[in-house]
Amino acid sequence: MKIKNILIIFLSILCLYFFLSAKIKDKQNNKIISQNTTLPGDTKRSFTVENRKVIYKYRKQNATVNNSAATGKKEEENIALETYYFAPEGEVEISQKQDDSFEINVKNKGFTFKPFAGGFFNSKKVFDYGLGARVIYYNRFGLGFLLSVEAGAALALDRRLDDVLPFENTSFMIYGSGRSFGLGLAVYL
Repeated sequence: MKIKNILIIFLSILCLYFFLSAKIKDKQNNKIISQNTTLPGDTKRSFTVENRKVIYKYRKQNATVNNSAATGKKEEENIALETYYFAPEGEVEISQKQDDSFEINVKNKGFTFKPFAGGFFNSKKVFDYGLGARVIYYNRFGLGFLLSVEAGAALALDRRLDDVLPFENTSFMIYGSGRSFGLGLAVYL
């Protein structure tokens, strides 16, 4: 019983560490990018979609254009940076308004059906495995159901690890049923 509790606490602390370090790293990267970002010439804005994120760079209202080639000195640009995450189940829509501004709509929540297979350590000190599906998502979090060998039918809560691991289809999962509960990893099929 003690080994199981120690293992669950260790996995929880490890996941918390990865989550917080990814958040800190993302914040530091955004700060560095915004400080070193320039937009060429009279470009007012640019969009980049990479690694499940939309990066929106734009000049603030009172920004000056960098004419270092003409004047021989570098002027400070006032560039803003906004980052939007979208889940693999979600989508992004960028639309231009009448006043030449842009609107970014990110669908980060909704219903889906994403099947997964996973391996878990459960409360009976047994390695468990099963199949299931994510049916509701919000950003990187999801709720679904699981059919496992030991637990039978269970409710599963997951968090995608695409910001920590280089794989887009991996999640950390916690499940619970009347028979047992467990922690593990799931891979979306």
